[in-house]
Amino acid sequence: MAKQRKKMSESELSALLDGQIADAVSYEESELASLRDKALKYREGIMDDLPAEEGKSSVVSMDVNDTISWIKPGLMRIFANSDRVVEFEPKGPGDEEYAHQATDYINYLFLKECRGYKVLLTAFDDALGLGNGVIMHWWDKTPCYEVETFTGLSDDAFTLLVSDDDVEVLEHTEYADASGTYAAAEPNAQLLAATQPVPGLVPGADGGQGASSVGMEPGVGGPGPVAALPAPVAPEPSLLHDVKIKRTVRTGRLRLEALPPEELLIPRDAKAIDEEISGIGRERIVTRSTLVKEGYDRAIVDALPAHSEGVDDSAKNARDSKRTWEGNANPDKSMEKVCIYEWYPLVDYDGDGVAERRFVVIGDRSENEARKILLNEEWGDALPFTDLTPNPVAHRRRGRSIFDETQDIQRINTALSRAIQNNTYHVNEPMIEAVQEEVINHDALVNRELGGVIWVKRPGMIQANVTPPIFDKILPVIEYWNGVKQGRTGVGRQTMGLEPDALQNQTAEAVRDGRAASETQTEFYARNMAEIDFQRLFSCILKLVVKNQDRPKVIRLRDKWVEMDPRPWNADMDCTINVGLGAGSKDRDMVMLQAIAGKQEIILQTLGPDNPLCSLSEYRQTLAEMVEVGGLRVAEKYFKEVTPEVLQQWMQAKSQQPDPKMMEAQAKLQIEQAKAEQNAQIESQKAQQTAQIEAMRLENDLTLKREQLAAEIQLKERQLVSELQLKREQMAAEMQIKREMGVMNAQVSVATSKVSMGGEPG
Repeated sequence: MAKQRKKMSESELSALLDGQIADAVSYEESELASLRDKALKYREGIMDDLPAEEGKSSVVSMDVNDTISWIKPGLMRIFANSDRVVEFEPKGPGDEEYAHQATDYINYLFLKECRGYKVLLTAFDDALGLGNGVIMHWWDKTPCYEVETFTGLSDDAFTLLVSDDDVEVLEHTEYADASGTYAAAEPNAQLLAATQPVPGLVPGADGGQGASSVGMEPGVGGPGPVAALPAPVAPEPSLLHDVKIKRTVRTGRLRLEALPPEELLIPRDAKAIDEEISGIGRERIVTRSTLVKEGYDRAIVDALPAHSEGVDDSAKNARDSKRTWEGNANPDKSMEKVCIYEWYPLVDYDGDGVAERRFVVIGDRSENEARKILLNEEWGDALPFTDLTPNPVAHRRRGRSIFDETQDIQRINTALSRAIQNNTYHVNEPMIEAVQEEVINHDALVNRELGGVIWVKRPGMIQANVTPPIFDKILPVIEYWNGVKQGRTGVGRQTMGLEPDALQNQTAEAVRDGRAASETQTEFYARNMAEIDFQRLFSCILKLVVKNQDRPKVIRLRDKWVEMDPRPWNADMDCTINVGLGAGSKDRDMVMLQAIAGKQEIILQTLGPDNPLCSLSEYRQTLAEMVEVGGLRVAEKYFKEVTPEVLQQWMQAKSQQPDPKMMEAQAKLQIEQAKAEQNAQIESQKAQQTAQIEAMRLENDLTLKREQLAAEIQLKERQLVSELQLKREQMAAEMQIKREMGVMNAQVSVATSKVSMGGEPG
């Protein structure tokens, strides 16, 4: 007879978890908390192990924080510079299309809906500063509530609205419809329609349809008294409804959160967060209202002891040095804070001899009562915690942090910096030696003022006790330790840019070498987290989505609305984290991509797009990565994505084209024909041009001859006119001379005659 199994009771489970939680809390408070508190204080510049002396310099060298601030941007550029943090690979035949969809959808959920950039920024900060960053990933089934108000609803609309089980009526008012928009049909409409008189007919005395009035005798179907009709009944006014409802939305969603390291409780013997760990959990400080909203029993929630945040919360105090003590005095009990533990123990709960993973939500311990269990169920998923460890240590869960690497250097540089500051103060304001009896106003020595006067009885009674400067001796020591820090972490002023005094001798190659050392260390951190931690993170995310999303979801992807249904996907698909680009400088990455693109172009031009070495998909991927390195996130705006279907269609269309040799021969023949036609056209054009030129020459000659003949005619005409004019003038002159000669002859004749008549003079 088989032995009957004995199921673990709730009290036994509570006692078991109490021991596991107490051990994890003890490990947290005794070892991890003090180390974390010191690391956080060092980042804030609070050094309890090197207090400043009163009256002296209190300067602090921020080596820990500076180093983290130098490394963190490089990590963010590696993981968050692209819209594709992860790519899923087919696990079996038929997974190719699903892998492509999963890549798009998981990246969308991680970066858009889960605010992946902020999650990574916080987790990287914890990982670099404390050695481990923790990301919690789970499917949140907590219902969401939407409050909506509707006015002027008809009876049917109101009934349909409140019939939903997820709708709760908060306020409701009904009133008569004064406008008559939703008035009911008149009850006597059919009766009134039936009693309307028909043209050409009169109603009989009995209220029935009478005969024609033409040729009818009175009393025989003729006109008689009309029977009285019932008065129409006024329609009852319909009701309108104003209602305020609370709608419960139960879709569920993927959640990611970068946990504060002090909230994660883990056994002291754990070497990693894996499925073999005996128990792990999270401490949550929440309000009672939050727990009731998440669906826990209100009676148990109200019975939990209240939690008070006091001065012993070292991690929160160290993160914010200005933080003050917070109590839990709240008159509204629903807003009181309580402490619960979400615990994932590995326990033989059903008594079959095999330990199973369970999920138990248990309250904090009170003085007189055991811990109260709010939820106890079997857990079938992977643990919802993923460690991010940039610099893991073998056989130990806690990695080595930047604080571990630089805390001693920060102490040394702080002490040296304070020595320089104190020496500077003494050099600027040295101590004074004075002969007391020779000084008149002693207060001027004690309370020295700028430009003050010290009265002495004799000169030379006061002299300064000069302190020699030590800058030239201490600064090389600080530089030495900065070099040690750079050797440990790979970052420093020289790796981030040129030194202010190094412009004279430092070459570009030296700067590149320094930056390469820094990038190598950052690549090491990124590769560790990608290969170990991010693969687990995104594998868990894929499993959560495939298991819990029970309906398709429409998202906006590359400017298109796409429906994503993860239910048929293979939840065990492998994933690859994209850290190949962004680890080095953008200039180096761009040069490398340009060289790759050049080789791909040569291959495509030489062997064609269907060659076995490089296809259009690989070439498009190179172009997309060049766009991303250039700082443009959406490569689809510049180069369309070449899917296997598009490539296959293009290849089929290309295969239907004629033989390239035949096309080449046809092209040559067409070229020869075109050349012959072109030559014939050229000869014809030449003949036409020659004929045109000859015709133009003849026409020009004829025109020239015409113009010459016309010019000759004009010239002859002018000559004739001139000759005629000259002859006229000659004739006129001759006639004038003749006239004058005639006059003179006449005058001579008269004179002669007078001499004859008078005889000789005297």
